[in-house]
Amino acid sequence: MTDLCEQPLGLLCEVARRELVHLLESLPGTKDLVVDATLLRPLDRIASMSLLQKHGCQRVIPLRLDSLHAIPWNENAHRRVYLLRSSLDMARLLAQHVRSSPDNRQIAVIWVDRRLVICERELERQGVYGLVESFELSISLISLENDLFSMEMPITTAQKDLLAPANA
Repeated sequence: MTDLCEQPLGLLCEVARRELVHLLESLPGTKDLVVDATLLRPLDRIASMSLLQKHGCQRVIPLRLDSLHAIPWNENAHRRVYLLRSSLDMARLLAQHVRSSPDNRQIAVIWVDRRLVICERELERQGVYGLVESFELSISLISLENDLFSMEMPITTAQKDLLAPANA
């Protein structure tokens, strides 16, 4: 099977890969990557585990909304990077994880597709806003074949309503 990012229309995949690598490189040190379970497949399409390890990610840990336990920290990781969809539920779960983390560890979040104000407000309301570095990563189109794309990030009606005040 050929690498889908190397096909002519796979440039969108390559752009997403480079953007992810740039974000990981801007967060120095060893890190654990905690990924929203719904983003594991799209992440696998744009970045292999060896690529992630090359840029400092020691582990990739799936995160599910229904998981009630905290994720134990890796002794060797200086930082934890969350790759999450922008949603209020994910912001609440992130705040929970930040509050339960050791004081000497750094936390960053990469919001996939866009950073919503409601997520930042929830982090602020939970008292952890200043403890988390926030970034954005757009991976809305992912190449499945050389002429077929997946729109991984559909904008739902609820999300459109959240964005309406910002556009007004």
